[in-house]
Parts: sequence; structure tokens; C-alpha cells
Amino acid sequence: MPAPPSFAQWISQHTAATLRNCASGTPLVGVVGNQAADADSIVSAAALAFIRATKGDRIYQPFVQCDEEDLSLRPEVGLLWSRFTQSPKVALPSTRSELPLAINSWVLVDHNELTIDAPNATVVGIVDHHVDAGKYPELEGGNRVIEPVGSCCTLVAREYLNGAPKELDAPLCGILLGVILLDTVNMSPEAGKATAVDCEVVERLSSVVGYDSSLRRSLFEELQQAKTDPKMWEQMTPRQLVDYDFKYFNSGIGVAMSSLLVPLREVASKCVDNIRSRGDAAARLWVLMSCYTNEAGHICRELLVCVRDPEEDAPLLSSVTTFLESNEVLQLRRMDIDIPGAVAYHQGNVKASRKKVAPALCEFLQHGSPQR
Repeated sequence: MPAPPSFAQWISQHTAATLRNCASGTPLVGVVGNQAADADSIVSAAALAFIRATKGDRIYQPFVQCDEEDLSLRPEVGLLWSRFTQSPKVALPSTRSELPLAINSWVLVDHNELTIDAPNATVVGIVDHHVDAGKYPELEGGNRVIEPVGSCCTLVAREYLNGAPKELDAPLCGILLGVILLDTVNMSPEAGKATAVDCEVVERLSSVVGYDSSLRRSLFEELQQAKTDPKMWEQMTPRQLVDYDFKYFNSGIGVAMSSLLVPLREVASKCVDNIRSRGDAAARLWVLMSCYTNEAGHICRELLVCVRDPEEDAPLLSSVTTFLESNEVLQLRRMDIDIPGAVAYHQGNVKASRKKVAPALCEFLQHGSPQR
């Protein structure tokens, strides 16, 4: 009996190119991360598809929710790919391309509500670390894993470590470790993202790849430098900035939230211009959340709220900014940015990421805002 493929071998056979050549009648289970298509979503989708494929007789295919060419804007994932799989680049298929008709079953990772355009899709599994939206109550046990940990890759890694064969795939463990370190800021207490589960999984993965705390720090710093490379951010178009780490929330009016890794003053004006150039295709309310490290080495967060139509949606902007400013947890202080129909803030609580801000804002828009 032939040995099962390694993660590196398996993923090389599940690229966009191989999917296009796949027989149309072959039943597949799609595994997809969220709309942000960040490192956590990309790697957790690829890793979970591999893990589930090696445990059963179903065929799994990982996907990303971004244009295939925009994967180049995830150099941190490319660094992990090249280091641990020797593959020159990430080449996973996108849900924005024409999906094979044979895929009507989906496993969601790093989110728990289907966001792709697949009318006949059935969600057959969830592995996520965000607030539970309460969808798909029929899923239970191992088919519904939603826990508030620092990284979705933590949950994927735990499944692998607890159910893997005797010989663990070290490159896969290395990739998962790298993403968890990124998501938890190298397990930093200041960031407030790491949980006891993350700590346990990081130690177990580290033992497989032979990484001590010094090697983990070096890996994190390399990944962070790749992710925040000033040259890449300077060369990004306004469309790429807005779409870089984007999520859409249906909260009665439609809310879009984009995360950035540069100060808002550098990009706010051109981002807002791009949003409004989209016309009715843009959400009525858009939130830009910026997180970066300043020259003193401290984590900084900033937040900007803008509306699609500065005149028509002025009451909506007023309602939302009043709500946000009254939220003592965020510790907001207004910034001086002169953009019509937009308000920007310094955010004192750097631990309040989009994962925490989005549920509160959506709850307000659904039930508390008079301007819906």
C-alpha cells in the first residue's frame, strides 16, 4: 500500500490549475476561509482540506475568497509556503472564478456563515473562532467547532494533533505554527489574543518542528516584516487597499469592514474615494480599521467610519459615530481628517480588533439604530 502524500505533495495537486482539469462529474467538498482571505483563512482552509482528505474517502478542495492574482499581496503566506513546502507560490483556486458544478458541499473555516455565491450549497462543517452567528444548527460535534481562540489555525492544528497518524507532517505543523504566531502577535500578552488553547497547541507544534522560543520569535518577526513591507503597501492600488482584508456584514443596511496595516492618514482619502467610486455596489456604511506598530514599537489602532453618500447618509453616520463614541471599551478619540462623510479616531483599546468591533456594530445596526 503506497504511503499517503505529504501536505506539500497533496497541496501541489490541489491548485487552481488542477481544479480546472478535474473531471466535471467528480464530487468534491469545498473548504473555504472568509472574505478577508488572510493567512489564517488561507492556511486553515488548505490544512483542514488535507487533514480531512487523509482521514476519509471524500475528495476535499481548498479555496480562497479573493482574486487569484491578489494572493501576491499575502507575502507572509508565500514565505511559509516556500519555507515549509518548497513551493514557489500559493496557487489555490478562488471562489470568484467559476465554481465546478460538482461542488455543493462546503466546510467553512475562519467564519461560520456562508458568504460565497453558491445558491445550491450545503454547509457540512464549520471550524471557526469568531462569534457564532447561530446558523446551521443541525451541525453538531466535530462538524461544528466554534471556539474563541486566537487563531482558526489553532483549532485546525488541534484536530490534526489529536487525530493524526504516528508520524506528524512537520512542514504542515510549521505552517500552522507560523500563522498562530502571526495572529497572536507571538503570544503577546499586550495584544490580548492568545488563549490557553493557543499556548498548548503552539507548544505541541513547536516540539514537532524543533522550534524554541527564540526560533518562534525569529519566525514571527520574518512573517510580520513580510506582511507589513512598506514597499508593498506603497505600491498597492486604492482598490487593493480597500479589498486587502475585507469583510461584508448584512446588518439591515450592509456594512463593509476593511483592515489595514498602515496609518490612516497615509491612505484614508484614496480609500474613501475608491469606495465611493463603486456607486451602488459599495455598502452604505464602510469601516476602515488600521493596526500598525509605531516608531517606539507600540501597537496602534485607528478607526474610520464613512458613508457611501455624504449627504443622503449623514443621519446614518451621525447615529453610528454616536454609538461608537459611547462605547467605553473602544476608548476612541477623534482624529483630524478632513473627508466629507467620514469620521476617524485613534483607538485607545488596541485589543479591540474587528472580531470584537463588528458584532457590536452589527447588533446596533440591526436593533438599536434609527437610521436603517
